[in-house]
Amino acid sequence: MLMSFNGENLYHDRVDTKYAQDEITTWVYREINPTHIMSVQFPEHLKTSNLFIARERLRRLMKSFEYYLIGRYWYAVPVEFIAFAEHGMSTGWHFHIPMSLKNNPRTLEKFTEKQIDDALSSVWNTHKLNRYSLHMLKLEETPERAVNYCTKELTANKRLNIDSDRIITSRELFDLKPSPMKHMFNRVYKVENKGITQFALRGNVKQVV
Repeated sequence: MLMSFNGENLYHDRVDTKYAQDEITTWVYREINPTHIMSVQFPEHLKTSNLFIARERLRRLMKSFEYYLIGRYWYAVPVEFIAFAEHGMSTGWHFHIPMSLKNNPRTLEKFTEKQIDDALSSVWNTHKLNRYSLHMLKLEETPERAVNYCTKELTANKRLNIDSDRIITSRELFDLKPSPMKHMFNRVYKVENKGITQFALRGNVKQVV
């Protein structure tokens, strides 16, 4: 799992959740500069309260999306995204996924909205989904607010511990070789809290694997 924060500003006496959420939003923009946000809400027969099962179902959907958008060898140069898992008051996990859909990473040609819509339609048909289950928002006005919305269920304590299992990079989801991101940290403090693996992000922290 890759995490990134501005380490120079983390030694505060009072670290609140809003501060951590804003830092994560900044990190997302530094790393992928998103142009769109995809929302994935599984239909009733696929909903699950098990995050690992939900991630596997997300992996299948996103694998199809990458294939229909980029082509056969999408895994060599996938579209970069960062998925945020949410549970809310529902009976299962869902995801909000900021992603950069500026240029095709294989051809370097600019994506058209039609190409994106066609890829979504193909995923709907392949996995028998409806538009509510998988839809895309183009970031135009107040994009930072939209990305910050994705972090609304992330919480942090005074030690800046967050449940990083809720944050999933594209290369982690597809189990691809990590590529160095532009802004990484160099120290990681891993803690265990009631069986949940968390990461205390302090100082000039760069990378969580």
